[in-house]
Amino acid sequence: MKLLLNLENTDDFREFEISDEDTVETLKYIAEAEFGIAFNDQDIIHNSKFLKEENKTLKSCNIKENDMIVLRKKINLGNFNFSNNNKNKINGNLNNQPRANNLGSIFDDTMKMLKNNRGNPNALSNTSGNLLGNMFSNTSQDLRVKSEITNIKEMYLSNPDQLNYLFSIDNTLAEALVSGNDKKLEEIIKGRIQEYDSKKQKEYMDYMKLANSDPNDLEAQKKIEEIIRMKNIDENMNMAHEYLPESFGHIHMLFIDLEINKQKIVGLVDTGAQTTIISEDLARKCGLFNLCDTRYSGVAKGVGVSKIIGVIHAASIKVGGRYFVCFYKKF
Repeated sequence: MKLLLNLENTDDFREFEISDEDTVETLKYIAEAEFGIAFNDQDIIHNSKFLKEENKTLKSCNIKENDMIVLRKKINLGNFNFSNNNKNKINGNLNNQPRANNLGSIFDDTMKMLKNNRGNPNALSNTSGNLLGNMFSNTSQDLRVKSEITNIKEMYLSNPDQLNYLFSIDNTLAEALVSGNDKKLEEIIKGRIQEYDSKKQKEYMDYMKLANSDPNDLEAQKKIEEIIRMKNIDENMNMAHEYLPESFGHIHMLFIDLEINKQKIVGLVDTGAQTTIISEDLARKCGLFNLCDTRYSGVAKGVGVSKIIGVIHAASIKVGGRYFVCFYKKF
């Protein structure tokens, strides 16, 4: 069967043939040959799912003819050294501490505290203090800053298109990134993480007050319900950031130079339009008004409402050096 292999965040597509009885391992070797990314540095994605079991056949992974496979290069932590001792210590800390950017785990730990320390407010207070101290510790924050800097460099410095987009949405961060001044970049990232942590710490304390309030207090229960609702919304948005990043980008309209009856104009390309539209004034300017068939008048409804004066069944249009015959609706 034929498959299409795409290197993530690029316009580089490679078509190749492979049997559906071949394994994910074989697919990764093909990807290595096509793009030069080492076998162990690859993430293979199909329909937004990572293919991690290398011994599984493509058929069992529900990969079909003409499907697209996305190849992602794993993030390299570069010079950030994880010795065995430090790695175990860090992993232990992260496994035993709620993360500041994971409100769900904070809720889970809070509910466990309430259950285990019911009727003992002093123990509850001490436990919540320990959670907060661990959650926002300097060690955890330094680790996050270094990890975030590594991820940002990996994402933007190797991709000019992504870097240009960063300049359009966050000029301060982009300038610090390209300047090569790691100290300035670290200050920006650290400041933003501290601001984020302060916000989450306040949310956590507010939640603790609500969780420890009278369960018959309707206002408190409504606030808890709202916090949980916002948590679900944030998770939904994070998922969209990962799988539908294009929905958060700026959309630039595509205008091109056209020529109708030797009249040079600028047209808007709408890839979702069902037909070509021309205004009454432009139809007059291009000498097409007398060809308008008013028997096809009507009303167009969509985002707004507009009257359709009629249609022009066929008229040539020049794009670049080529001519096309188009059907027009006149508004």
